[in-house]
Amino acid sequence: PASPPYVPSYSFFTSAVTAAYQQFPVLLSTARLLALLLCPLLAAACVLHLLHRGFPVRAAGAATAVGAACSALLLCDSMYVYEVTALPGIAAACAVAAASARAAGGGGRVASASLLAALLAAGLRPFFAGTHDGPGYPGGVYYHGANGRVASIVGRWIGGAGGTAPPGTPLDYDAGGRTAYVIGGDMRTALPFLWNGDGPAVTYERRWIASADPDDGEPEALALDFSFPQGGHRPDRPLYLVLHGISGGSDEPFTREFCARANAVNSTAAVINARGLHDTHVRGKNLFHGARIEDTDAAARVLRELVGPAGVLAAVGFSMGGIVVSNYVARSGTDCPLDFAVDVGGGLDMREQLTFERGRRLWQPFVAEGLREKVLAKTWRRIGDRLGEDGILQLLRAADVQTIDRIGIVAYNSHKFDSIEDYYAQMSAMGDRVPGKNDGRIADVAVPLLVLHALDDPLITHRTMTGTGGRPGDVVRTGLGNVVLGLTESGGHIGWPLGNTPWKEGWKYMNGAAIGFVEAGAAEIAVEREESVGQC
Repeated sequence: PASPPYVPSYSFFTSAVTAAYQQFPVLLSTARLLALLLCPLLAAACVLHLLHRGFPVRAAGAATAVGAACSALLLCDSMYVYEVTALPGIAAACAVAAASARAAGGGGRVASASLLAALLAAGLRPFFAGTHDGPGYPGGVYYHGANGRVASIVGRWIGGAGGTAPPGTPLDYDAGGRTAYVIGGDMRTALPFLWNGDGPAVTYERRWIASADPDDGEPEALALDFSFPQGGHRPDRPLYLVLHGISGGSDEPFTREFCARANAVNSTAAVINARGLHDTHVRGKNLFHGARIEDTDAAARVLRELVGPAGVLAAVGFSMGGIVVSNYVARSGTDCPLDFAVDVGGGLDMREQLTFERGRRLWQPFVAEGLREKVLAKTWRRIGDRLGEDGILQLLRAADVQTIDRIGIVAYNSHKFDSIEDYYAQMSAMGDRVPGKNDGRIADVAVPLLVLHALDDPLITHRTMTGTGGRPGDVVRTGLGNVVLGLTESGGHIGWPLGNTPWKEGWKYMNGAAIGFVEAGAAEIAVEREESVGQC
């Protein structure tokens, strides 16, 4: 049972300043995202107003300024440029300049509007574009063709039984499945969480297992929430170990939907609630951090005992859960108890996040607020014991996830991590990779690992897939070639809205892709066993 949560107490002034630190970044990010969302409409509206003959000349300056600002955003924001190139921004700037000159009755305003758009683009670029450059390669499914087993699994996954899919084959989301009127990674991330709601109702049965982290001293109790198909567990069907996102649990909407979809195809799913998250609590002082794989290993080995050597066991992780799954598979090597693994929306080299300024400024304030409410709120007393009241205050005022990681994880676990760079390296499957010199632990992946990622993900940069300047082929050819990169050109972060009525589809694409990959792998195992029996 949990003791009553410790709530830090500060003076009215300190509390007011802290509230400002917390809310201002969120409000600023909201304003930025709304500006990015509305700027195409506003630019068009400004042009139409300037072209209207009854439009007052004295108001032309304001319309010109707003139109130029919107044109600048279209020109400088990397998400827009990646999605539709720079041509719409250039066209908008030219249209605003021409319409402004017409409204003013002269050409002087053309130069003024063009200069204003150029200056705004130069000034706003660091705030919106940052280092989110384009990937430089197309989306598609990438794998090492020399690994015949992986090639067969990918062929079944993409083309059905007996099908083939050459490396680089576009995924069906980009081939016509995506929602056409949802444009840009920001919208593809935000809107699904608004219209998909809480996800389907799922009935869980909780079982407790012991952690395996040697730092714990006394083992922590970890909650595994099982979701069974109608009629109960089917030993002939894959069993899924599910890892949720950074501040979620088995109640996370897309996690619940995954379990429901797995149950619908007669598979059992078991969600491991990360220590201290959802409705669980930590007894000791070793709180959650993304580099710990011992809890995942404990759950995977318990489930392997349940299904036996003949059963099919797969792990599927979302966002932070995906990062942990990839890292776990890479570090486990040939001792991995899984048959397959899927990383949905996570990253392979989180060191790249340190230079991803667009994501830090636009999206991390929202995630940081969620971390304070759902994770840190339960652990202030333990944090205060190690970091003091100043450490708590810094976490309360943290504007982004990186700041929380530096204080709440690196400083709190100073015996494990030297710096945030070290922490991000330790949590990543490619955290020790040196391109051209050493592949690192990613080469030790011994089971088929699918990494499903959208190249327009606004939270986790595409560079976490390949490293700066890297190519998908460099990654999938490491080791025995067990890594498969499923890269869609669009989809956002844990989004992938599908079809004309995406609110009816939920997270069908990503959850269906993960289940489909494992089903293809299970079919491959069945064929291998039949061939083995035939040879005997």
